[in-house]
Amino acid sequence: MDKLNKYRRAAAPLPEQNRLWPLYGAGFDNLGLDGKPIARPLPQYGPDELLVRHDAVGLCFSDIKIIRLGEDHPRIYRNMKENPVVQGHEVSMTVVGVGENLRDQYAVGDRFIIQADVYFDGVNLAYGYEIQGGLSQYNVIDQLRRKRPHRAVGLRHRGLRAKVPHRVEGRGNDVDYWGIPPHPEPSPLSL
Repeated sequence: MDKLNKYRRAAAPLPEQNRLWPLYGAGFDNLGLDGKPIARPLPQYGPDELLVRHDAVGLCFSDIKIIRLGEDHPRIYRNMKENPVVQGHEVSMTVVGVGENLRDQYAVGDRFIIQADVYFDGVNLAYGYEIQGGLSQYNVIDQLRRKRPHRAVGLRHRGLRAKVPHRVEGRGNDVDYWGIPPHPEPSPLSL
């Protein structure tokens, strides 16, 4: 198996370190340490958790607002110097580790797209805000952030759907949604 296929299938050995870009306050000068990402040990996952590799992340204006405002951002509720934000809520990821209690639902190599807003008991735990985001190589998805997938339509409609995590399978045309079920198929006029 060539290097690219090993990567896609998550068949390559996992690194010991997880690199990430924490934001310690307002401004680009507070991104990382000395303008560089930091290295931490690879996160460990438990029997009801998934270890995911962030394959790609898109930065949007929401991320720029956090960089500009830091702790003054309305969705940041903590001291960023002590507990920095790891941004990136528009993420594609691959499962690289599956807890023993989830092996009948997920497999190493499953691919997902995640949307920021994750609600648990009415609280927004937003990926890339309260939950470490895609500006890290790896992350643990626990039972509070994971729901059983619901089948949905192709990726061309994903922007018209509720803001919930999505699961990508096959050749990238099938999508499962984690969390709340997707909206009904949009009418041709709404496209």
